[in-house]
Amino acid sequence: MTAGVSPRAVLVEEGDFREGSGHQAAKELLSRRSRPTAIVAADGLMGVGVLKAARELGLRVPFDVSVVCFDDAPWFDLFDPPLTAIAQPVQALAEAAVQSFLALVAGIAPPDLAACRPPCTLLRRASCGLAPL
Repeated sequence: MTAGVSPRAVLVEEGDFREGSGHQAAKELLSRRSRPTAIVAADGLMGVGVLKAARELGLRVPFDVSVVCFDDAPWFDLFDPPLTAIAQPVQALAEAAVQSFLALVAGIAPPDLAACRPPCTLLRRASCGLAPL
């Protein structure tokens, strides 16, 4: 149990990293009798789909459901409400990939990419709030 959430309380709907699949997955989740209080989308486009589905179902973000997505984009603060995101350190990840590629080209063992885990950053915006009572 992490942060008071039981693993059995976590629901998963699969998507394909496109807005449409985020929309469809969110409609499935948000139409349940026991609706989730928060949705974490696998990427920004799916997060946009979640916002659209919530709006179509008459739900208010973040009052009825909180929305967070993985990956950030400079335009996420233009949404109403602005979309909370988990930002990856893209430059650090790209540098690790290039170093690995250069090592492979040079015929030497590449660095252990599993050890390359630069921290992500939560960018709190208005799409996240307290769970409804």
